[in-house]
Amino acid sequence: MSKNTTLTVCSALLLAMPFTAAVAGDFGDILGFKETFVGDGRNANLEISVKGKTNKAGELYLPILAKEAGFVGSSSGLLSNKPDKPKGGEKALVYRFDKGDADVTMTFAGTVDGFFKGKPMSGETSFPGQIEMLSYAFTNSGPSPIANYEFRTVLPANIQLADIPKDAKMVEEGSGHQFVLTKARVLALDKVTVKFNTYRKPGVFNVVIWGIILAISAFWLWVRRDTLVRLTRSGERRTVEGSDPA
Repeated sequence: MSKNTTLTVCSALLLAMPFTAAVAGDFGDILGFKETFVGDGRNANLEISVKGKTNKAGELYLPILAKEAGFVGSSSGLLSNKPDKPKGGEKALVYRFDKGDADVTMTFAGTVDGFFKGKPMSGETSFPGQIEMLSYAFTNSGPSPIANYEFRTVLPANIQLADIPKDAKMVEEGSGHQFVLTKARVLALDKVTVKFNTYRKPGVFNVVIWGIILAISAFWLWVRRDTLVRLTRSGERRTVEGSDPA
């Protein structure tokens, strides 16, 4: 092979490398990734809604979902058996659709045990076992950035929000309050950490105990009402007798 031929082949390979890398790095676009945790006692029913756009081959790479949730998906795409490690460090679920460069939507549902079981807070402003700090971390394990990420909670009936982070908001929907946190452009391997405090209302047992205590106190006040009246009158009489004449 001549020197000129060798230079031509090398030049062709160098020109082809960026194009090959671009194709290999095309994992589809995740336009929106929304996680909604709905309270069910201490557990949470989790629904994930995804809006995306497939690559030219009709594929969309998604972050690995929580294993303990046992998700059931709803999508027109099929889970592919392609390698789930597309490049450095990421792990993804690969879904294949009929069309390339197409807008798609997907939903997944599962249960996360103990999601609303927070860490009891200590301090002057807390009540033992009632104010708890909840924390959750989402990691974009996939290779593509998420254009818009949303975390949302629908609290159980016996739990209220005590406070929320400055970059979050509380909205009213239906009969309860929802805590919402949004992040724009979550890059591959980036983590979104959510922390907020909740107030757990006293249980039925505590309410019953306090009711019994108040009922007993009222009963004994009623039983001893004559004694209390005599003591009150006796005190008033001593006051009158001991007062200085006008």
